[in-house]
Amino acid sequence: MNIGKEILVKTYGSLIIFFILTICGMKCIKSIEVLYEFSHLKDNHFKTSVSGPFFINEYIISPVNTLAVLLRQFTESKQSDSATTVPLQQKIPYQLISLTFFVVTVVLTIGLIQRNRKLYISNKALLAANSELKKISEERNKLTKKFNIELRRRTKVEKKIKKLNRELENHVKQRTSQLESANRELEAFAYSVSHDLRTPLRHIDGFSQAIIEDYSDELNTIAKDFLGRIRRASQHMSNLIDGLLDLSRITRCKLNREKVNLSIMAARIIKDISKLDKDRNVAFKITPGIFVTGDERLLQIALYNLLGNAWKFTSAANSALIEFGKLSAKEKKKFKDIDCKIFYVRDNGAGFNMKYADKLFIAFNRLHKTRDFAGSGIGLATVYRIINRHGGRIWTEAKVDHGATFYFTLKQ
Repeated sequence: MNIGKEILVKTYGSLIIFFILTICGMKCIKSIEVLYEFSHLKDNHFKTSVSGPFFINEYIISPVNTLAVLLRQFTESKQSDSATTVPLQQKIPYQLISLTFFVVTVVLTIGLIQRNRKLYISNKALLAANSELKKISEERNKLTKKFNIELRRRTKVEKKIKKLNRELENHVKQRTSQLESANRELEAFAYSVSHDLRTPLRHIDGFSQAIIEDYSDELNTIAKDFLGRIRRASQHMSNLIDGLLDLSRITRCKLNREKVNLSIMAARIIKDISKLDKDRNVAFKITPGIFVTGDERLLQIALYNLLGNAWKFTSAANSALIEFGKLSAKEKKKFKDIDCKIFYVRDNGAGFNMKYADKLFIAFNRLHKTRDFAGSGIGLATVYRIINRHGGRIWTEAKVDHGATFYFTLKQ
């Protein structure tokens, strides 16, 4: 049965019961009143000699007579001060008793209705809470199921990751062993290059020079030109070997990090470079107080190559300008992916086509002809490795005949 209907039935049932009790109470008062009047009769008790059946005298008339006598004695004891007997209906009016029963019934009924109403509201809220709790329980069960599925999946993934980590560790150990073997082979190759290959080159260059000096009168112009080319090629080959050896040493040497003043280092390098050609008029601009943490020897090699390139590629400029500095916070905004200090070496020299910028830091790749600008193609590759070993990066911006700017960062 619906809770609302059940409460309604209980309410009306209680109302009916109270009305029945009221009627019964009214009848009871009426009966007491009759008995009271009957007890004041002059000769109010019956004689047992009255004719009639025995059971009527014994079971009806005698108890009623006795009840009437007791009621009269009780009333007279309460009213001993009054000479006149007052009827019960004058002492307690019949209408007042009925009204009292009715008022009590109404009050109790109203109280019951209020109680049942509160109970109905409470039960309604309880049903709503139970419904919400059921939804929450269902949702919790769903989430628990999803959690268990996700937990099983993660467990499988973790097992797979652990397996991959073990395989990766074994692979790293193998590659480390291979790398160590390759480094030993590289060291052996470097030793071989520095001794076995350089000796024949020195012989070629030396004998070519001897022929030119000793037999210059017997050689024509073409023969002298050939010998000159042989000497230049052997010297170029020797420079390449030196570059390879330097590159190999840079890769294998240990970093000794310390505080370095790049501004003073750049000024010292520029002073040395300027001695190569004292007739050139080049303006230099160096930002003071640039400090970094790194290997001083390697940073000097990198900065020497960058400034040396700027000196070389501004040889044809009328008003050459070479700059070294650090970008300001405003200038760094165009490099949004970099949040560390950015240093630069800038010149207004020959520049280059940015289409070939990805080949710039590869060994032996040159963007200019040797007859225009001498070089071995090792310098920028060396710079790239030094910057990389310091945890930084290097990139460039350039335009043909408008110079180039090399930007680099260093991990501090």
